[in-house]
Amino acid sequence: MTTAIFTWGDVTETTGHTTLPSSARHGSSTKCLSCHDGTVSVGDTAVFNGSVGGVSATYPAGTLVTRIAAGLYGIGHNGNMSGNHPIAVPYPLNTTSSTYNGITTGSSVNLNEFVASPSVVKLYSDDGSGNISPGPQAGKTGIECSSCHDPHNRQVQDISFLRAKISGSTQADGYLCLQCHIK
Repeated sequence: MTTAIFTWGDVTETTGHTTLPSSARHGSSTKCLSCHDGTVSVGDTAVFNGSVGGVSATYPAGTLVTRIAAGLYGIGHNGNMSGNHPIAVPYPLNTTSSTYNGITTGSSVNLNEFVASPSVVKLYSDDGSGNISPGPQAGKTGIECSSCHDPHNRQVQDISFLRAKISGSTQADGYLCLQCHIK
């Protein structure tokens, strides 16, 4: 397992003042980052010359795919997680604060801007002793890499092993971001 210390660039917390973790040592993200920590599989996310799984696509500038293609490895390169969605952080299940991976929902998080109980993404719970298990639990829920990605390709809906679609405009059409965020 990786021993890397991760940073989110010059950002230490979300806009809602939830602290970003420097490690993800307890949840499923530990397994992901054991290869994608910038030391083993640098940038290896099945992306080659703008194609994913042999399907050509065009990606907006600044996305993880274009960062990898430009040599700006975006998944843990040298411990740098800037530009990536936070992982190992609390999720406000049922619009209430949570404590997860030793982090509590930030004081300025607008809880009503989150889907109360998402069904498409995979949430995890933390027993407070560092034991992370699949499934949400009131006050102890968080997200990991595999909340949105399915590396075993069982529930993939779109590129990058995503559990929902990278494009769209509504939750109903499967747009990934709106499976959790209401904005």
